[in-house]
Amino acid sequence: MRLSSALFTLSLGLAGVWANTEIVHFTYPVSHQQTGMLIADMQAKLRPKTLTSPHDALDMEVIVPEQSSRTDKEKWYLLSSLEGGSSYELRLSYAATSPTEYQVSVFSLDEVVAMYNLTQAQVTSAGKVQGAAMLARVTARHAGVSAYAVPDLDLTQFNIALDKLVLGVPAQAFRLVLIILVVVLFSIFWAVPKAVSAIDTIVNNEHSLDKAKSKKDY
Repeated sequence: MRLSSALFTLSLGLAGVWANTEIVHFTYPVSHQQTGMLIADMQAKLRPKTLTSPHDALDMEVIVPEQSSRTDKEKWYLLSSLEGGSSYELRLSYAATSPTEYQVSVFSLDEVVAMYNLTQAQVTSAGKVQGAAMLARVTARHAGVSAYAVPDLDLTQFNIALDKLVLGVPAQAFRLVLIILVVVLFSIFWAVPKAVSAIDTIVNNEHSLDKAKSKKDY
């Protein structure tokens, strides 16, 4: 699936099409640090897919627009293994050619229970969340001319990713910056001096050979 997503993204790039991005930043409260429990009704009604901290992603997700008469017009995601007091970035990206506006919202488990009138008594051990968690809801709405005459058939695709923020930067990007920094320092303090030394040796050897040849000719 990741390969198909990469090929899809590459094809957009080759065609000169840029992707749009929706970003939501949120902090998991220290007071909610206890392990959450999913309610059986919540699992059945929302059928959330899981995104696990510090980094996780789901590619080629599909959603129908709000204008559709279908009932599956929301996509829910369980944001699991969150740490109290830590900040996160939830990022949704989609093709710029898609005439769609996306809305991304993040809720606590208690808020979702209240929203849907779910019953706390229906909590089961099978619904236990690994680590602290929140829920994210994605909805979509057509904002232009669709390629489909029937809105119910117009499924739009998007990618969604969860990242823990380190100094305000996604953890994955932060690691990449550190790797680049290590490579640069390695180059400056070891690779470059070695290369310069090797070049100097070659130049000095050639210079010595030229001098020896000149003396011989003389």
